[in-house]
Amino acid sequence: MLRLHGPDRKGIEERSGGKWNRIIEARDEELQHITELVQEMLACDMDVFLNVNNHYEGSAPLTIEKIRELLG
Repeated sequence: MLRLHGPDRKGIEERSGGKWNRIIEARDEELQHITELVQEMLACDMDVFLNVNNHYEGSAPLTIEKIRELLG
């Protein structure tokens, strides 16, 4: 299981203003590496569970969409 949380929960909560509908702190390069790891795990026939929290980039649904696009 992979779990994506941001390093500064309080800071991103303040920057979000309580609205979790936009990317506040893009982590595109990190997501590229994570999706490469996920692809390697899947190639080894592993079950992969990826949990994304709003505190990671500012919007879990938008981050999940980015991951889906990267995974193809």
